[in-house]
Amino acid sequence: MNKYFKSYLIIWAIAVAIFNVVALVPTQAITGLDSVEGTFWIGLVFINVALIAQLLASFVALNEKNATKLFYNLPVFFVSRTALIFNIIVGVVCMLIPGIPEWLGAVICFIVIGLSAIAVFKAKAPGDFIGEVDKRIKAQTIFIKSITVSAQNLVSQAKSDDVRKECRKVYEALRYSDPMSNEGLTDVENQIASVYNELVSAVESDNVQLAAVSSNNLIGLIAARNNRCKLLK
Repeated sequence: MNKYFKSYLIIWAIAVAIFNVVALVPTQAITGLDSVEGTFWIGLVFINVALIAQLLASFVALNEKNATKLFYNLPVFFVSRTALIFNIIVGVVCMLIPGIPEWLGAVICFIVIGLSAIAVFKAKAPGDFIGEVDKRIKAQTIFIKSITVSAQNLVSQAKSDDVRKECRKVYEALRYSDPMSNEGLTDVENQIASVYNELVSAVESDNVQLAAVSSNNLIGLIAARNNRCKLLK
């Protein structure tokens, strides 16, 4: 449960408590609860049911763990809060003013719940879409990002200056390469991963000659990958 839904839950609980107190206490003081008609209790129950339904709709929209989706779902919070306040006002008016049927308050509240639910999920849709796009981008950039971080660590692991120099060349080439990937780059990325493992072995054994060969091969493969990226866009 995130902080936004917790905040809404607190507001909802306070608003519902206020509604029930305002609906019941004056009625008890004026006519007594034992003497009110059954429609009063039906209206009271159905308005509370409508408010619970609104809470459930808000829970679905606001209880989002993905930070990107949650950010784009924030308008949902304001839609839900506005609808809640409106429903409380309608409920109190219909329950307390003589001549207005209590069931009318329940009907109006359910109509507002329906409209606010549509607004909530309509406001939620962009967040879901952008969240999926963000997830796909992360998946498409994981190869270059992960191997770049590994290459940066490899620079610090090098035992000699000559090997470190070769590792730095590879890191700089990866650092400025196109991060986006797709199926058309699978073969060249597999080659990069294979040659990169050779560079790792060169660093571990402090083999300057192998490091230089691996470095040159990697830089060439990275350049080939970048050129293919341009063609595939």
